[in-house]
Amino acid sequence: MVLYLVFCCTAIKPAILKITANVPEGEKYSNFVVHMILFLVLACGLLTDYLGCHFIFGAYVLGRIIPPGNLAKTLIEKMEDCVDGVLMPLYFVVLGIGVDISVILVNSKYVLVVILAVATKVLCTLLIGFFCNVPLVDGFPLGILLSSKGFFPLVLLNIGRQRKILSGDSYTLLFITIFLSTILVEPIMKIICKRIGKIPQLYDQRSLQGANFSEKLKLITCIHSTRNVRSIINLLEISNITVQHPASVHVTHLIELLGHAPAMLIEHESQGSFFWNLGSKLFCDRGRAESDQIIKEFIEYTDQHGNSTSSLKVFTVVSPINTMHEDICSLAEDKHASLIILPFHKQQGVDGKLEDTNIEFGGVNQNVLDVAPCSVASLVDRGLRVDSMSSSSELYSDDGQGCEQVQIAMIYIGGCDDREALTYAWRMAGHSSVNLTVIRFLEGEQLSDIDQPIDYLDFGDSDVEVENLTISAQKLREIQVDNEFLMDFQEQTSYDRSICYLEKFINCPGEIISSLREMGHDFDLYMVGKGQSRLSFPTIGLVKWSEFRELGPIGDILITSEFTSTASVLVMQQYSNKLSKRSFVVKSSEEEKVTIISS
Repeated sequence: MVLYLVFCCTAIKPAILKITANVPEGEKYSNFVVHMILFLVLACGLLTDYLGCHFIFGAYVLGRIIPPGNLAKTLIEKMEDCVDGVLMPLYFVVLGIGVDISVILVNSKYVLVVILAVATKVLCTLLIGFFCNVPLVDGFPLGILLSSKGFFPLVLLNIGRQRKILSGDSYTLLFITIFLSTILVEPIMKIICKRIGKIPQLYDQRSLQGANFSEKLKLITCIHSTRNVRSIINLLEISNITVQHPASVHVTHLIELLGHAPAMLIEHESQGSFFWNLGSKLFCDRGRAESDQIIKEFIEYTDQHGNSTSSLKVFTVVSPINTMHEDICSLAEDKHASLIILPFHKQQGVDGKLEDTNIEFGGVNQNVLDVAPCSVASLVDRGLRVDSMSSSSELYSDDGQGCEQVQIAMIYIGGCDDREALTYAWRMAGHSSVNLTVIRFLEGEQLSDIDQPIDYLDFGDSDVEVENLTISAQKLREIQVDNEFLMDFQEQTSYDRSICYLEKFINCPGEIISSLREMGHDFDLYMVGKGQSRLSFPTIGLVKWSEFRELGPIGDILITSEFTSTASVLVMQQYSNKLSKRSFVVKSSEEEKVTIISS
């Protein structure tokens, strides 16, 4: 066995590394390479079985020397369906054939052994939790979770039975113990969670509009790859993070989890973190190298700005794609974040067109937008990056030349998302190198005649009339809120020469597109609202043509190939209470006005 281990490390591993070195990153491996690896699995298993050790250890050692990365991902994709869907269930059937349940039923002491096997872990967890000041309501569920066993103990039991190390009764007892301690975890946890209930993190600053400029801004910035780092840093740069306007930034590098390794959330106190070194074994070396580079660049950014203006922490999330959004949202809720910044899954290529970097992250972004506990900003990077670290008063373009001023355009149509976008743009306008232009599109005469003010409501027998009245009443209230918000904005920024406010009247959705095209290349960054609850008729005709739902109709227009500008786009979605799902209209007999009741 020692010679076999030496042979694997000195002969097989270098050969596999040579194969992986000849395949460029992102390209698929041929079927010949996959078949060769599978043949090696069988050969190593037979060899260790011939040497007197179990065949599974031969395959296990071979699996450990295969480098994580694209080859490991290809093998998982090729084998996962067959192994999980066919071979593993058959193996469980074989394990269950050797179990004699009557032994447990006849001997009551075996039931006591099963109970003690679980109770011991729970009691030990509660004891340690007592000294660590962990509440009982948290310690007991933790002990139940730690009692769960994995698949490998059953493999060891089967080996012990085959080698005559375990008798039939001992095998049955241990098998039932492992089986029950695993399968009962889920129903027990459901009962505990149902009784305890989820206590949500309650805080007021779930949006930028609800927070004051003087209070510390809490951000969660997500990074898909090192290509997102410069654009995120430059966005933080123009966010006007100063001593008067501090911020707490939590940078989160997202890495897709491969195989059945456990998901991880790693907080980097430093580059040499013990947990980082331990956890890096579970995902690819490329992910480790990317995280190291991300940590390095953000540490440099923090050192340059000093701890007095902001606090910055870097996290690495290693999680399956389909549950990655839950980790992001949980982190945002734990840190009481007001905004989550997500990079768009497309980035500008050499030809100037947007190309896919990782299409699966598009689903992650959409899931975050659906369940986020705070506001969300989607950043489409089309040149908003720096080639060298900038100072607080000077930004750099892609060619390394200094940019005197960053031109930002805020497209305002109406709704809570647009108010959130204007709030963020208003904060940016405090930066000495930022010029802000707010362009509000108002409905012209043709569109304003569609909805007349409601003087009296007669419900009648038609549900359609009630629905139309609801929309009209909501629209009137939304317009009033927008006018009050913009009036306050104009009053406080009337003496600021770096802020310009314009109004344009439009009569059809096509005029919005024409107006945006007329702007051309005048701006470096467009800021728009997603329009999740917008009741504006100018954008209704644009919704059905939108290709990317997460950007909204205006954001989708700004990134199309027909729109010649290559400015970056930031699309804002304001946090809204997900409990307010439907509205209805009543008429107040006392006040004689429309009242909107949300329930």
